[in-house]
Order: sequence, then C-alpha cells, then structure tokens
Amino acid sequence: MRLWPSIFVFILMRISQCSIVNIGDDKPIDPLNGRICGIGDMNKDGNTDLIVQQRTGSQNKLVVYLQSEGAEFRNGTQHIDLGKDGNDVFCNVGDFNGDSCPDLFIVSKIDDTSASFVNKIASVFSSRPPTRYQAKVYLNGRNDNFVELPLCFKTTDSSKSDICTPYQFIDHPSLVDINGDGITDIIGFQAITENSDKNAATNSENSFVCLAGNFQEDVHGFDLKICKQNFPVPRQVFTGFTPIFTDLDRDLSAELIFVDQEENNSSGQKKRLVVWKYKEFTDSDHFKWELNNELTVDFPNTEKSQYLASPLVADVDSDGFQEILVPLCDSKECTSVSTIWCYKFNETLNKAQWRTIALDFGNQKATIFPEVDGDTRVLFRIGDFSQNGFPDLIATISLSGGMKVPLILENVIDTNTAANFNRKYELSKKPQRILQKDVQNVRLSAFFDLKEDGNLDIMYEYEGPNGPMINFIKCDDKGDTTFLKVQIFTGPECSSGQCCDPETESSRRVKIGSGIAWQGACVSIRMADSGQGLIEQGMRNALQCQIPQTSHRILHNPFVLFGLSRSPNFVEEVHLGGPRWPELGKLQKDFIRQIVPNSRVIVIPPGLQDRSANWTSRLYVTPSRLIILSILVMVSMCIILLVLIAALHLRERQQDKKERQAQTHRFHFDAM
Repeated sequence: MRLWPSIFVFILMRISQCSIVNIGDDKPIDPLNGRICGIGDMNKDGNTDLIVQQRTGSQNKLVVYLQSEGAEFRNGTQHIDLGKDGNDVFCNVGDFNGDSCPDLFIVSKIDDTSASFVNKIASVFSSRPPTRYQAKVYLNGRNDNFVELPLCFKTTDSSKSDICTPYQFIDHPSLVDINGDGITDIIGFQAITENSDKNAATNSENSFVCLAGNFQEDVHGFDLKICKQNFPVPRQVFTGFTPIFTDLDRDLSAELIFVDQEENNSSGQKKRLVVWKYKEFTDSDHFKWELNNELTVDFPNTEKSQYLASPLVADVDSDGFQEILVPLCDSKECTSVSTIWCYKFNETLNKAQWRTIALDFGNQKATIFPEVDGDTRVLFRIGDFSQNGFPDLIATISLSGGMKVPLILENVIDTNTAANFNRKYELSKKPQRILQKDVQNVRLSAFFDLKEDGNLDIMYEYEGPNGPMINFIKCDDKGDTTFLKVQIFTGPECSSGQCCDPETESSRRVKIGSGIAWQGACVSIRMADSGQGLIEQGMRNALQCQIPQTSHRILHNPFVLFGLSRSPNFVEEVHLGGPRWPELGKLQKDFIRQIVPNSRVIVIPPGLQDRSANWTSRLYVTPSRLIILSILVMVSMCIILLVLIAALHLRERQQDKKERQAQTHRFHFDAM
C-alpha cells in the first residue's frame, strides 16, 4: 500500500502535463494568395473576414476569405471584378443605404496619365507629381453581387445636361457617421480639378467633401447626399495625415480631426491639428459642426516636423483619455524613428498639449520598413497585444541588417525622470515570433484576432513566388490574462428585426445587429485593479473607440478590446457612446454594470428617432485558460480517485471471498 501515493502523484503529473500541452491549437494555417485590402465581418457569423485583392494574369479582382470558428479561412462566393486597372486598392466595410448589409468602400490611386491638365502643369514645377485618389462605393445586392456607385459631383454644361465628374481626393477619404443615424457617411478633401473651383485645394469650401448615406432599399437608384454645408470652411489641408474620427475629451462622442497648414514667413509652413466638434443638432439633416479651440493645437515647430508618419489613436496610459500618436521620422524615407509626438488633452487646464514618447530598441540598430502611399507613411499599427491594459505597437523591422520580420514594441513604464510622459515603447524582450521557412520579404504586419477569443495574433503579408501572400502567427499562450471585447454595430433597423440575413454555416452566428462596426462609437471602462501605472489609486480607467480602417491599410480591428491583465475583478462600469450630439442623453450613451472578465459584449444602439428605445446588448463569456486547466486537473483527480476507490473495493471483495472460502473448508470441531 505504500506505493499507491507515489503512483497517484505520478499519474496526476502526467495527466496535468498532457492537459497543458494539448490546450493550444498548433495546427498551422495555410497561406492565402493575394494582397490584404481590408477586414470586416462579411457574413455576420461573428468572425472577422479578409477582403483580398488578387491579380493573376489579366484578372484583377477582390475576393472574400471567410473565417470559421477554428481560425480556418475558406474562399467565399462574393467577389468584385476591378477591371484592367492594375493599381493597389484599399477597402473598408460600411453600410451606406441602411439595409444592414455590408457594403464596400474602395479607394485607389489615379494614374498620372489620367491626371488633369492643372495637375500636369503643377508636376512640372514640383519634384514629384501630387498623388490623387478616386473612390467607389459597392452596394451589397444580397445575392453575392455588388452594385458599383462612383463618387462624383454633378455639374451642368451649356446644353443644361448633367455631367458627373469623379471626385479627386488629396488623401484617402474616411468612413464616419457624421449625423449619428447609424448609416455610413464619407468625408475627405477634394483636389483641384479642371471642373472644380480653382481655389478648391487652398481655402475654398469646395476642398471639403461630405457625402451622407441614407436609408434606401433599392440599390440601383441610390445616391449620396451632400452635407458639407454643415461644417466650417477649412484652411489648406496637410496631405500626410488622413482624417481621424474619434473621441478626445471623454464625452463618448467622436470628433473629426485633421491637420491643416499655412505659410509663415519666419518659420515656413505652420501645421495645426484641427478638431471639429458638434455645435447643434436638430435631426439627421439639420446639424452643425464647429472648430473647437480647446482641442485644437499647433504642432511643435522643428526641422523634422515635415516628416510625419501616419497617426495612431489609443489610450496609451490608461487614464480614460485617448491620445493621438504621431511618429516623427528622422528623414523623408521614414526608416528610422527616435520619438513619437503624443497629443494629450489636459482636463485640468482644459486644453490640449504635445508630449513625447520614447522608442527604445536597446542596443539593436533597427530599420523600419514603412508602407508608402503618396505622402503617407504607415509605420506602426496598434493593439493591446500583451493584454495588460496598455496598447502595444507592431511594425515590420530589420534588426542589425537582418531579415524583415514583424516585431512588437511593448508599452512599458518610462522611468526616465527627464521624460514628459510616463510611458514608452520598448522592443519586446520575449523570443522572436517564428515565421515560416519560405517567408523572406515581409511587407505588412498587423494585429488580428483569430478565433475571436480576445487574444491578438499577428497577421503579415509577404512577397511569395507568385505574388503577395498572407499568413498568421498564432499567439494563444499569454498566461492567465483576461480581456473585455465590445462591438457596437450599426443599423438601428436591426433592433426591430429588419437585418440583412446572409447565409452562413457557423453555429456561432451573431443573432442581433448588422455585424458592421459603428464608426466612431466609443467604450470606456472602470474597474478596481492594483496594476502598474494606474492614474487613480486602485482604479483602472480606459477608453477606446471603433476607428475607421480606411487610411492606407492601417487595419484597425472592427471592435474595442481592453486587456485586463491578471485581474480577477469584475468590470464595474462599462460606458457606451455613439457618434451623436452629447446633449441627446440616452440616445447618445448608456452603461452596463458588473461584467465578468473574458467577456464579449455585442451592443445595438437605439434608432435616432426612437427616443423610447433602449440600448440592446448580449454577453458571451469565454472561459480563461486557467479555468480550463483547473477543470481538467479536477476531472483528472476525480478519475484517479474513482479508480483508486474501485481498486480498493475490488481488493476488499477478493479478501472477503477468500475468507468465506477458508471458513467453509475449516474443520468444524464444535459439530463433533
């Protein structure tokens, strides 16, 4: 009997080790052919799908790779023929006609050969011709087909016939909800053309473009409404900074942010970060936006201020205010960055300020490989990879002349007393993520949530033997960290059962909402926590917004993800807000109390005209890794105990049987 405890411990250790090894899914993902164009849920199954551009021979088309529950991708039936145009395209998902079906917004460069006469003349006197962009809307016809809608402004010629002249944008337009009706709108800045006002690219109101979506079931007769009359007149716009739509002052109502510039005789071009905010609202057709002086701030005037990379938005220090990060490049090529400007709103002073965030590559010589498109350089993409509540960066980097690989820059505490910000980005000291052996030339690195489990994985695009290829690095094992994932969908009509109903085989199909992220919707949380770097004693505050993805494949995920570190505490308050006038009260914001960690919350806002309706939410809980391991160990112990009890019971029965047999064969002396 002395051997039983040792055998018990040995079997328990073996079973526990096997349980830990088999928890993760190590099955590799097959590479996908094509170039990443955009991401979004195209079949309403709760999984983020890929929209990919494929060019084979004379064919140039968009295809949709649908993600299944097990992080496997299959080729969907939806596709768009892009014709003979060989340019790269950029995609975003929206709902322009309010039918809750996912429509596509596609941006591409305009070839120099088709440039206007004015632009050709301008290019003669400049070192590089200005880059111009065109955009198209593809409305979902619900039968695996899309209806093309070019973006153009109508004019009348001498014969009084309507002429539809395509917009030429100086940068990528952005998808927003400018009036809070739950339908996607388009804002951007128009370039000067032969048929537009000659001052369009300088100070004329024609430089700003606002096209509002509206509810209409017939996709063939659909048209966008002009809404620029609801906005102030901008100054000359800086082309290296795509407009942002997010919340900066913690009222959960998104502001519109861009950069303008003006000539200064003493210091050259003076840049300013401009913030427009709601001024008044009557209904979805009658509203006003105005310049907000407290949120608007001038850029620091330095020699390198002309080399600005694509901006990022996140609550970097987890204080409940979002910051705008603008990487400052050391040269025009933007392969080296030593610091990041950080836009931060000071609630005490009621004004915005610029601070600096350091980049720490240690002793390594890092060369960053940006994605260049016109005047825009995309260096970093952002997300809470470590799930500690402080968003990290990912970039395609070569260390000391080595191979280009995706690398993580962790958001850590900056102990430098001379720094004016309490966080910095440091090259991760953890082992480098392993790429497949045939991957040599990585061109894009981004965060992506495979399996929708709240753990951010790595998506990368590389140059394959026959063109661009896409693959993933699974990053499931992050310890016992927890998360809160929130998705606020568009489509107020969905709350009354009028949602688009695509066919899907998934058992995880989302039963409510359109599946389309509401651009500009924001979420803030508050919970007790004793983690590092928190602003308030023992409390964690954080704010994130669903930011449009359009800007040059920045690939913001279509959800809000909060890392909760290893805290076992409930999230005490979750505040929800939409891109509506803050004075609308419950129509603009709502809150939920006591949310368990490792939860996915899907939220549907009320209709803009339905003042009696409430916000609708559904909660889906994902068990943490520690809970699963604990259950496996407990089940293993129960099985072992049952085996031991059965063995002891069997042994006792055998001994009883032998004793009875011995009793029957014993000579009975008393009977004599």
